[in-house]
Amino acid sequence: MTPIEKYNNEIMNGFQQAKGKGYCFCINPITPYKLVALTAINVCNKDKERTCFIVTPYYDISNKIKFEIEKIAPNNDFKINFTGKQYINPKFNYNYDCIITIGINGDEKDDIEKLRKLNSCSKFTLFIFTESSLSAEINEFLIRHSSFIKTS
Repeated sequence: MTPIEKYNNEIMNGFQQAKGKGYCFCINPITPYKLVALTAINVCNKDKERTCFIVTPYYDISNKIKFEIEKIAPNNDFKINFTGKQYINPKFNYNYDCIITIGINGDEKDDIEKLRKLNSCSKFTLFIFTESSLSAEINEFLIRHSSFIKTS
């Protein structure tokens, strides 16, 4: 097993142990694309009616995740939707079985509101941060509403 595969397995196992409310850090040189794809596929494989919503900071990241999903599960009929973080509106509801965010690190002042809203809309949420330093407000939110997923 490669170190990347071990990392992905630890995150997925930790997400299950956290009862589907967790967060982790995925910092260079590790990229989150395969991790997100594996998590979304795992959620959708449990029940074909399950829906997954993936929020990314950039369109090219969404495409890389879609490529990984297609590579792992070709010709799937999973209900996985993508959007950019700039399109998340805290006034709207996002009713999905699982929501995965990547790179909503607190760079913008409304990031915390987006995280709060997405967390409240789904039973399962996985926040993947791509920077090691987060704002105090985001740290406080995570401590109250999510579990840190430890890796070795």
